[in-house]
Amino acid sequence: MSSIVARLWTGLLAVVVVSAHAWAQQPPEGPPLPVWGPNGFVHALARVGNTLFVGGEFDYAGPPTGGFVSVAANDATAVSAPSASILGPVQALTADGSGGWFVVEPPPFASDATAQIVHVRPDGSRDTAWVSPAFAPVTASQQASIYSLAVEQGRLFVSGAFAAVNGTARTGLAALDVGTGSLLSWNVVIEGAPTTSIAVAIGAVTPERVYLTGLFSSVNGIARAGNAAVDPVTGALSPFDSGFATTVVSATATAVYARCMTGLCAYDLTGSPLAAWSSPVAVGHQGPVAVTPTALYTTVAEGPAQRLIAVDPGTGAALGWTGPLLSGAGAAAIRPAGGRLYLAGDFTAVNAAPRRFVAALDEATGALLPWAPSPGALVYTIAVQGDRVALGGHFNSVGGASRRNLVAIDLTTGRPLPAPEPDFPVWALHAIGDIVVAAGGAGPSGRAMAFSASSGAAFPWGLATNGTIYALSSTSRYLFLAGSFIAAEGQPRNGVAAVDLTTAALSPLDQGSVSGPLAMTVSNDVVYASGNVPIPGRNQPLVVALDANTLERRPFAPSPAPGLTAAFAFAPGRVLLVGSMAQGPQQAGWFDAASGQSQPRASIQSFLGGRAAQMGSTVIVSGTVQPGLRPAVELIDTATDASAPWDPGLADGLYTSITAIHSADDFVVLGGSFDRVGGVPVANVAVFRAPRAGAPRQLTASVAGQTVTLGWRPGPAPAATAFVVEAGTAAGGSDIGRFPVGGATSVAGALPNGRYFIRVRGVGASGEGPPSSEAIVDVPVTAQPPQAPGALSASVTGTVVSFAWGAAAGNATGYLIEAGTASGLANLVVLPTGNLDTTFATPAPSGTYYVRVRAQNAFGAGPSTHEVVVVVP
Repeated sequence: MSSIVARLWTGLLAVVVVSAHAWAQQPPEGPPLPVWGPNGFVHALARVGNTLFVGGEFDYAGPPTGGFVSVAANDATAVSAPSASILGPVQALTADGSGGWFVVEPPPFASDATAQIVHVRPDGSRDTAWVSPAFAPVTASQQASIYSLAVEQGRLFVSGAFAAVNGTARTGLAALDVGTGSLLSWNVVIEGAPTTSIAVAIGAVTPERVYLTGLFSSVNGIARAGNAAVDPVTGALSPFDSGFATTVVSATATAVYARCMTGLCAYDLTGSPLAAWSSPVAVGHQGPVAVTPTALYTTVAEGPAQRLIAVDPGTGAALGWTGPLLSGAGAAAIRPAGGRLYLAGDFTAVNAAPRRFVAALDEATGALLPWAPSPGALVYTIAVQGDRVALGGHFNSVGGASRRNLVAIDLTTGRPLPAPEPDFPVWALHAIGDIVVAAGGAGPSGRAMAFSASSGAAFPWGLATNGTIYALSSTSRYLFLAGSFIAAEGQPRNGVAAVDLTTAALSPLDQGSVSGPLAMTVSNDVVYASGNVPIPGRNQPLVVALDANTLERRPFAPSPAPGLTAAFAFAPGRVLLVGSMAQGPQQAGWFDAASGQSQPRASIQSFLGGRAAQMGSTVIVSGTVQPGLRPAVELIDTATDASAPWDPGLADGLYTSITAIHSADDFVVLGGSFDRVGGVPVANVAVFRAPRAGAPRQLTASVAGQTVTLGWRPGPAPAATAFVVEAGTAAGGSDIGRFPVGGATSVAGALPNGRYFIRVRGVGASGEGPPSSEAIVDVPVTAQPPQAPGALSASVTGTVVSFAWGAAAGNATGYLIEAGTASGLANLVVLPTGNLDTTFATPAPSGTYYVRVRAQNAFGAGPSTHEVVVVVP
């Protein structure tokens, strides 16, 4: 039947055609798309077709995961991140003994919140039954901290710097129920000197003992100067006492190992030194330690690298085992499991073979294994359970690849494409057709290069300056560069240079006294650049305008003079300077494009502007709120000057910032420093779908014989340029077909006998939008009223009451909203909607209302929904 219906609907008739306009003040849609991102700062964005180019300071790009993942021990590509990512840096985790993990999630940067303990199930989901306890700080001026976790005897032991858990006194050490997170009665009383801030770490755990180390002077009322051992079941103090100047790092059933004044010491279970032990490492050793029944593993310095060594656990004597050399600062953790040694730390190579921050060795031979998950940044801690290896660290991506300072991302797949890897930090990107120019540098060395966007191949053109290049722009004739240089290719250029696109040679340019431009763009054949002019004792912010054809200075002088301008945007006859304004909104101000005279504008936010992007009549401005450096974003409609906030939900474990914005009809891209957007993991790049056409409104449907006629009004902005009619034989279905109808807002077509579920979608530059309400039509018409609408719901916001209900079957032509002062009454209103929209909102005075909804058609009103009681305060 579907093919027959499709042919019948090909003759749909247009009655009304609508026009399109930009998505003014509509925030982009979340969540962000799943795209790869870099492991360092993003400075620049550019786009050619569906390829997004990201420039900055990084050496890796990968899929966003957050700061905790588990990896299959036999397949490094099998990476599992929690369904709601854990924001790093993660510095403590442990296996739960049942295939899952306990992970310490630190609070967001500059937050008053405390760290949370998250329970991750074996399938990677968060355990909603687990409730992280609240940890109270030792003093009001401190923040409660969690240093270590361990599971033993069916309990989760937590140590750190805290004074209470869930309001119950626990100083530095607590035991939690592994199933719920509730505090257990197990209690070890830890005390310190009056001026000492007590802090406890779990140095090692065995079935009989939990070893503690840190800043304390007594345990359970008995003197213990910085180290102790307690029973995991009773909390009783064990006789172990090795002295204050030791830090327990590992233990077995018969021996305890600790850093001490002679390097690495070994003790029996009372704290007495092992008689045959000789330290295998030098004084001041800080390497990780792991012990098996046959070997103790640690690292020692070997030149600028670290060597993994294996010694006899009873004597410290070297074993016949050649450990690998780790390039970098070395390992931070060693975990023996399943005949392997898993290493984590600050290294990028093992025996000269590339390994980013984590590696696996054969325990018997020390040979490097091919297992290489490739995290994007430091791995602080590692745990092994069954066939999974858990990693926690400062990374926000695992499973990526080396990409230096520039990565090209396919927006359809989210994965990288071929592109050059500049040997300089990329601060600016600019596309001219298929050609992309990348520029940047560091200190007194600036560089620019060009490559093909489609192939990634570099062109034999380059440009050198004696300072960093921060901005690029172009006209059909020139490529403009701006930065902190005073010479380009050895020729004097005071912060701005122009390259002839025909000859690729520098052109003469005199832009006046502006120096160190940080922002530049071209609009209507005018080059706008911002920077400073040196005056005695300080730098004076300045904005200049140059004729893009003659390269001469134009008489543009913003008045009153703004502060530092970091970005530009435009409207007919006006220039928006984004930065710090002398008057009006702090983040941005309008100025006459000819004279530079300030023009008033309103804003609903106050923040220091930093970046801007423009699409049609909408300008996106980002910046930071002081104090706290919290990012803020505002959408400005250039046609009306109206402003609206946009909170993309950025978060980061250390510092959150927006350093680049790209805006187009279909996507909005933010680049900067952030690990998560609205709970979704990202890696310093967030790609949002631009607002789509609003759902069509006031849908109507009528049936005459076999002909169904639909009508509707366009939905809210952004406006649709076309519409699609969907028809199916079930609610929400489209098995009958999807029929593009152009700009029509009324269509008609013949349908065979049956019941049909029909809706309309608007189509704009960023794709199809959400559907209209649904019309349920029966062909042919039956001479009876419609059936009852679906479930009715109501909500109250202030004095506005909003209703929603399900569509009614049986050729409804509209709905009746009945309201009364008591149940079953309609003495206040009986309101016909006149269309098939299944939502309705209205202001209402204070009171209690009893509301029902009925569907109606030419044969009368059908049965009502259930009744809802609405209370307006």
